[in-house]
Amino acid sequence: MEGTSLAIAVALAWAFFRVLSRPDYMPDRPSAIRLFLLALGLDVAWCWLFFAGRHPTVALAAAAALAGLVPVTGWRFAAVDRRAGFLLVPWALAAAFAFLLDLSIALRNG
Repeated sequence: MEGTSLAIAVALAWAFFRVLSRPDYMPDRPSAIRLFLLALGLDVAWCWLFFAGRHPTVALAAAAALAGLVPVTGWRFAAVDRRAGFLLVPWALAAAFAFLLDLSIALRNG
């Protein structure tokens, strides 16, 4: 599992670098950067709520927001750099998996 996490982290870093390397005057670049940073913060919050805080029902809201925000971020990245958008696909799949995992745990725990 560590290899998968590392691969996603490298893909995120590469995608973010590609977007940051584009010219400042591109109209979608600032919103893509803001969405990425928001999604990254939400991902950290979900990890803390789910694993350290042990609050699966509260983490479920963060996971739902993350599962919706990452594809939007990928779409914005693709508007700036097509390859950068594709590099976020594994993160979108991992966010969807995290949401489903969290949902099943929250439903079992009531």
